[in-house]
Amino acid sequence: MSIYEQALFAQRLRTRDVPEWCEFLRLWAAFNCLYGEEANGNERERVMQVVRRYLDNPRANTLIDQTSAAALEIIETPPGDMRKDASDPRFREQTERCAAAYRDHIRPANERLAGLMGVIYQVRCNLLHGDKDPDEGRDMSLVRNSSAVLQAVIPAVENGITGAA
Repeated sequence: MSIYEQALFAQRLRTRDVPEWCEFLRLWAAFNCLYGEEANGNERERVMQVVRRYLDNPRANTLIDQTSAAALEIIETPPGDMRKDASDPRFREQTERCAAAYRDHIRPANERLAGLMGVIYQVRCNLLHGDKDPDEGRDMSLVRNSSAVLQAVIPAVENGITGAA
């Protein structure tokens, strides 16, 4: 995309009200409060670690059941790292690994859910760095389905931290 096209895209994003984008960003800001204190690893690992730490397997399994339709849409073709060319073999490397963890029914449920959150982290990266377009159906689907997962996961993690039922 040329710098001119990027400027037009930036202007469109700035002047257009996209409720799904706003909802995702609101939810991610809340989730960031929960994983921000995790000390080890890169940001994706911290996102995954907060799920492992504060969700027991029965609760994680319930969340997997509740969000399975959205999750399957997200991991069908996991988003790639837009800093790389789509032809680069590493383009989906991290999200494919996270999606494989989610699909692995032998793993504990909180590990599986952590894998899904690792994929959603990539949606967040792509959205915040201007690599998602609300006019693209796939981008809108990724954002909408990721928000559905976040809506379920965030209160569960909050409860895991605070000890609420």
